[in-house]
Amino acid sequence: MGEDAVVVVRQKDGSIKAFLNQCRHRAMRVSYADCGNTRAFTCPYHGWSYGINGELIDVPLEPRAYPQGVV
Repeated sequence: MGEDAVVVVRQKDGSIKAFLNQCRHRAMRVSYADCGNTRAFTCPYHGWSYGINGELIDVPLEPRAYPQGVV
């Protein structure tokens, strides 16, 4: 990790998780805050959202991104 920004988050069960502070899509930062409270992290580029556990929870327009059966 060295110089890579990370997000450190306390989970609902009290455990701690850390993950890279970047969106999987375009590597934009998902958090610019030094500290705080949130229920999700959202990429400012395309709006992909991640839960506090780092899992992708929403991709805007995804159901309409490709016609049915193309992918």
